[in-house]
Amino acid sequence: MPAIARVLALLPLALLLSAQAARPRPAPPNAPARIRRMDPKQRETLLERLPPDRRKQAAERLDRLESLSPEQREQLEKRWEHFRQMSPENRERARDLFRDFNALADERREALSAEFAHLKSLSPEARSARLKADELAKRFSKKERQILRRYAELTTGERD
Repeated sequence: MPAIARVLALLPLALLLSAQAARPRPAPPNAPARIRRMDPKQRETLLERLPPDRRKQAAERLDRLESLSPEQREQLEKRWEHFRQMSPENRERARDLFRDFNALADERREALSAEFAHLKSLSPEARSARLKADELAKRFSKKERQILRRYAELTTGERD
């Protein structure tokens, strides 16, 4: 799995561990850094508070967090800090986007991750044209194209 897909797949870990009602939430602490600083006993205590299905998901994500290289961990922590700086509305949009992205099959997440990287490298005009291109309609489902558009809006502030 490409590094960006692994990092994106881990972002919901903190959301999972701090899930609350659908009301606007304050900016969460830098969960990846906080979790990495915990000793194994503290992590286990944190996991024990979760219902069994969420505990399993969180444990799997913790395992993936531990398997990251130092560079990937640093990238994740930077992304998390960026997430914390977003407005509450944009954090909710990001949560929804991550949820939809993570619901996709692994190979589709990898394909979208590659396209995320490509979109990020483009100028605003080229990105807008790319999102409207027939090529994307051939390569991605309607839902996947919506995820790509939402990603572009969230990361650039541009609306198509």
